[in-house]
Amino acid sequence: MVDPKHSKLENTLNLSTAANCCLFTQKHLVVSLADGLINWFKLDVPHMMANEKDDGSKKMTVLEEVEMEWNLGYTIGETGEQEQIAHMHYSRSFRQLIMGTSTGLFGKLEVEAEANQEDEEEDEAQKQREKRVLDHPFNELGRFHTSPLTGIKELGETT
Repeated sequence: MVDPKHSKLENTLNLSTAANCCLFTQKHLVVSLADGLINWFKLDVPHMMANEKDDGSKKMTVLEEVEMEWNLGYTIGETGEQEQIAHMHYSRSFRQLIMGTSTGLFGKLEVEAEANQEDEEEDEAQKQREKRVLDHPFNELGRFHTSPLTGIKELGETT
């Protein structure tokens, strides 16, 4: 993470393999890795009152611990190479994670984005949470492209 005001490196996150793409939610940094895994890293967002001004002393950090993990588990043809998530986008309702792969496969994962709630944070601090390994199925919507998907956008009311 880079401080935009001072162009200084503020926070780093060590990953097991290369990151393909990432996505912020209120509570997590969701990272797609080159080995087909998607990891949800918890964000430590400083609490700020409505009348407080941000003087730069309160900074958001990403905690190294993986809270949730999901494995696409697809291989490309007969090569045995792992399919990789190239782009992720949450639906407007934040109930579905829409994804595109490095070979043009388009699909969705029914994993709701969690909101950041302060009451919950105090309870979590008191007890150690184990990493959740999600086993939700990847719902294929189709292979509409021959190249990696680099962006996804909802059209809304239009066609």
